[in-house]
Amino acid sequence: MRERLSLTLPSELLTRLNNLADRRKLSRSAVAEGNVPTTNRPSDGLALAV
Repeated sequence: MRERLSLTLPSELLTRLNNLADRRKLSRSAVAEGNVPTTNRPSDGLALAV
């Protein structure tokens, strides 16, 4: 089951997300979702259970 998550991003990060989504012809959600596992490092202070 998938759940919805709303969040606010810094404008620079949102611009990068939009640019990548446009280049890859993907939705912003798909790009963001695909990058969550790559940023899930305990050293970043963000340790999510996957």
